[in-house]
Amino acid sequence: MEKQKLEPLLEDLRRRLDAALGERLREALLYGSHARGEATPESDVDVLVVVDGEPDRPLREALSEIRQAMYEAYREHVYLHPVAEARFEAQDQPLFRNVRREAAPLSLRGAPALRARLQATAPAPTYTENGMKAVTEQLLERAHTTLNTAQHTLHDLSDVNRAISDAYYAAYYAATAALNEAGREAKSHRGTHDLFFKTYVRDGGALGREVSGVLSELYEKRVDADYEPMPGFSADDADALLARAETFVEAVEDVLLRALYGERLEAVWLYGSRARRAAHDESDVDVLVLLNGPRDRASENGGLAEIMTDLMARYGQLVTPLVVSKERFETEDRPVFRNIRREAVPLDRGDARPLRRRLQAHAPPPTYTDCGMKAVTDDLLGRARDALTEARDLFKLGHHSTAVSRAYYATYYAASAALNEAGTEAKSHRGTHDRFFRTYVRDGPLSREMSTIPADLQEDRIEADYAAAPAVSSADAEEALARAETFV
Repeated sequence: MEKQKLEPLLEDLRRRLDAALGERLREALLYGSHARGEATPESDVDVLVVVDGEPDRPLREALSEIRQAMYEAYREHVYLHPVAEARFEAQDQPLFRNVRREAAPLSLRGAPALRARLQATAPAPTYTENGMKAVTEQLLERAHTTLNTAQHTLHDLSDVNRAISDAYYAAYYAATAALNEAGREAKSHRGTHDLFFKTYVRDGGALGREVSGVLSELYEKRVDADYEPMPGFSADDADALLARAETFVEAVEDVLLRALYGERLEAVWLYGSRARRAAHDESDVDVLVLLNGPRDRASENGGLAEIMTDLMARYGQLVTPLVVSKERFETEDRPVFRNIRREAVPLDRGDARPLRRRLQAHAPPPTYTDCGMKAVTDDLLGRARDALTEARDLFKLGHHSTAVSRAYYATYYAASAALNEAGTEAKSHRGTHDRFFRTYVRDGPLSREMSTIPADLQEDRIEADYAAAPAVSSADAEEALARAETFV
């Protein structure tokens, strides 16, 4: 749009925003190609609407009415992006960085002074506990949410074209996340592709050209899917493109994971029911993350768990990362480590037998406490007692569902301790209950009533943890806590 046509449109837009939003309107900032003087006849008019408080439904409806009115009056698409003033001032989002560099007032006068003010007050990036930028993690989460939406759209709604469009946007958000982590951002989709290539592929970057090419390929398909009158894509086409998008997102996250831990990352192995090929629909994906050097709890509890969950998001299941140092894995005779040595699978799904033989050949012997009990048994009993303490505290605070969950885990740790002392271990919660019964009840010292406690509490725990509205009363929680204390 030419400047002489843009000026009256923006003046009219300002009047409409003032009338509709009143004192809530803080600033209306033109950004994008029109602000940069690079607009084409097809360019939208992009405006960041900075408001007091979070944008609510009435505000969004008011902006929607303005958009419609502007199109009817000028036959131009005006995109109004509402954002809370506090958020704009505090967050280092790629969009906000672009706005601060290129914004223009709706009057189109005084842009240099406006940009200088916005950049002078720009916030520094914030970081998660693991050292990754918070916005990077948000963009990665958005990438996987979009992947899941694409799967649902394709397989449940049979909307092939929308699924292809979502597949592209998942890859786009992942690329934007990678650029954000590198402190860079682009001003357009095509610019994102080019900058991603320059940053992560060209000159010996971390990714290959074939990975970078996925982004451009998906973009071309997305343009056809969104704008062609009859795109002609099949469900198989969409499935293949969605798989390409998943591969791209995983490759980007793997780069960020390597960048996060560098040489500290020794190995990542699959174990548990997925490794044994005994998984069911509700099975978690269990992954051992082996690190060189001491374990970094901040990283474990923050970004690594998040990244691992994202890496395995294609399964639609929770990925549970177990983060341990290489030294600890090689020296401790823990039940979970014994299971891993028997069933570990490399993430590349290569032949697992050489890996398992090597791990079992170097398995350490158990160590013992001064009283003659295995050290790991003593640790597990300590975890059982800690879980009981947590359950009591949660009960006192009125958190009955969570108290029931911790009460169950107290019995699980105690049963695992008993099995460890007997030199055996199970591969699942249900397996722990069954093996405990065979070892300590059937022809053993404990009564059948005692062995039913973990199994009963496991059912209560599933209700407490996963029901949309768990019906756990104070009396239920008190009974669960008493039974757990008896068992431990």
